[in-house]
Amino acid sequence: MRSFLLPLLSAALALPPAGASWDVLRAGDPDQGAAKVQCTHADGQPWCQSVAVLDAPADRIEARLKDFAKYPDTFPRIERCTVLDPQTVWIVLDMPFPLAQRDYIARFTESREGADRVFQWTAAVHPDAPAGDAVRLLRTAGVWRLTPMGERTRVSYTWQGELGGDVPGWALPRAWTVQGEEVLRWLGAAVAAN
Repeated sequence: MRSFLLPLLSAALALPPAGASWDVLRAGDPDQGAAKVQCTHADGQPWCQSVAVLDAPADRIEARLKDFAKYPDTFPRIERCTVLDPQTVWIVLDMPFPLAQRDYIARFTESREGADRVFQWTAAVHPDAPAGDAVRLLRTAGVWRLTPMGERTRVSYTWQGELGGDVPGWALPRAWTVQGEEVLRWLGAAVAAN
């Protein structure tokens, strides 16, 4: 089983290269808080990114992203977030009708790149993760990048866009656009309410 999962996990690590060509799904104005959402493919996998400038300092956004226990409050699409160890969580997503729930196990790491704060997650295997009835997203991966701008922060959210299950291809761009917009909107609202 372990040898079967390793190729899946390493595929999740293949972030789009710096020079990737992105298709813009929503041409928002990030500087005005309206998310720009775009997608590309890297190593045959869909990747999406949304970017917006939020009216909060990077320290507050960073603290919210590190607080896994509050993820269901921060991101209403998250039905449940169970902390399995300090860097690993099991997340259950409440998908819109008619889609079944999705879940994933992710390991988070953090780093600094210049002034940027970077939170990366990749698919993980953990002995305490419940099996559940949801469609498991085995290739989950992504990056939060926070670029401080004084009392504001440019937030870039990049994620592996595979939804699993039987989602028709024609529905994916709409799903990616909604996800990119709502995640940044919800994060901004949660930080503002804090």
